[in-house]
Parts: sequence; structure tokens; C-alpha cells
Amino acid sequence: MVKKTIPVLPLRDIVVFPNMIAPLFVGREQSVNALNYVMTGDKKIFLLSQKNSKVDNPNEENLYSFGTVAKIIQLLKLPDGTLKVLVEGLQRAKVKKINFNKDFITASITEIIQKTKKNSNVKALQKLIIEHFTEFQKINKKVSPDIINNLKTINDPDKIVDIIVSNISISLSQKQEILEITNTEERLDKIYGYLVSEIDSFQVEK
Repeated sequence: MVKKTIPVLPLRDIVVFPNMIAPLFVGREQSVNALNYVMTGDKKIFLLSQKNSKVDNPNEENLYSFGTVAKIIQLLKLPDGTLKVLVEGLQRAKVKKINFNKDFITASITEIIQKTKKNSNVKALQKLIIEHFTEFQKINKKVSPDIINNLKTINDPDKIVDIIVSNISISLSQKQEILEITNTEERLDKIYGYLVSEIDSFQVEK
């Protein structure tokens, strides 16, 4: 477990996972301050999703306690003063203490380092999930075939979960739930259930 203090970027309507690259549009003054601050250092920021996206100044009750440490790949200032940021998720982490400072929010966090023992159940679930996701990709053309090819080369079950959950359209609270589960087998089980129901609903629509 790695402990550190890091600036926070509250997110509306998105949960960012490790191994995921996401564009974000940032306009709130505190969030802009946090981004400007980290750009002068290691470019790392802690992404925490809001429970209610309509809240402009989230307090501790409105922010989830699990999020993702991310690195800023690119930052563009738009003519209207907002920032377009491209982030890459690195590591899941849990808030130990959150501080609402005048300039921006910071949090002292504990990073979640996964050490997975690959038992036969984990291996079987992993194989099943990739098969189902391949089937899902065939009926949902929004998912690139490259993602499937990439998944087949990955041996880390948590990384597989993170990539799949970023590519299926489950709700924000369901994504957050998967982000928070620390047991690998439980995460695989959960994503398998969601994949099965996504495939079912696609077939019903057809």
C-alpha cells in the first residue's frame, strides 16, 4: 500500500479506470487550479467521481471514496476558458482524508496494489469473459476489434476487467462498484454478469 497526498479532480458522469484514456472538459475554477498546479510537477492527479453530477461544488458526502490516480497526457486551453484534458488512468486508490482548500481539493490516498493469486476459478472466469466480450464486440460495432486482440495478449485479470468495463455501457454507479471491489475473483464475477445482460439486451433489441 502506497500512501501519498495528491490534488483531486472531481468528475461528473464518468468513472475513469486504470489503463483507460479519457478526454475531460474542465471549467470549474478549483479544478482548473488543480490541473495548472500538477502540470508544473509530475502531472498526476486523483480522479474522483461525484455521486450527483449536478452539484457544482462537491463536498465530501458527494464524492466517492475510491478513484483513480491518472497522468495528464495533454492539456489544451479552449477559447471559452475551459480546459480540454486527456488523462490516462494509472492506479486505483482509496481516500484516507480529503481537504477542501481555497485553491483546490487535495486528498491523502492509499493506492490499491493488486496481488492476484490465479486459481483455476480466476483462469476459467478470465477465459469466459474474453469469449463473451468477443461475442459482445460482434454485435456492438462501437467496440474496436483491436481491443479484443489486445485483451487476448493480457495475462492480468484486473487489467482485463478495467479494459472491458471502460467499453460497456453500464451505469456510473455500476462502474464505480467495480472500481471499488478489491477481490479479483469478485470483479471478474461482476463484469461477467454485466456482459451476459448486455448481450441479452442487444439481442432483444435486434
